[in-house]
Amino acid sequence: MCKKCSIQMSKNLVTIFIINCACGCLAQPILCPSSDVEVISSIGSWAQQNSVKVDEVTVEIISARLNWANDRALVRFRIRGTMWDDKFLRPRITRVFVSQRFGKSNFGKLYGDIQIIPVCQSRADNRYGGEPVSFDLMVEQIIHSLDWGENRYQVVAGECHEEFILYQEK
Repeated sequence: MCKKCSIQMSKNLVTIFIINCACGCLAQPILCPSSDVEVISSIGSWAQQNSVKVDEVTVEIISARLNWANDRALVRFRIRGTMWDDKFLRPRITRVFVSQRFGKSNFGKLYGDIQIIPVCQSRADNRYGGEPVSFDLMVEQIIHSLDWGENRYQVVAGECHEEFILYQEK
């Protein structure tokens, strides 16, 4: 191979490398949230909500490649608790209500406020005696960052609160 062809090939390889790096850095990742139950965002008639107690909520950041071209992260919430109903009416979690909004703290800083409500419904079951039934739900959501740098979020599920931070680079 001649010297001129070798130089041209090297330039082409460098150009391809730079384009691939740029595409990898700029491309938004494909985020596909999944959940154990249907996720809803509109309110409805939830008769058995007084018989649901959330004992724990945990947060796991699945994908958060936040930069100047991407403001979306995939976050997993795990909600554990107990529910109960009258004898012969077995409770079950059929849906989860999720609300996301930005609010202002007492210090004037914006933060993400995420509320999660497990929706309980009951069905007839002659074997159910009214005892508490445990639940363990996994819900994934796409969360948007608000600004560059540190973005704070608060998750509320029942009486449980959990905080997490997403960091968006320039």
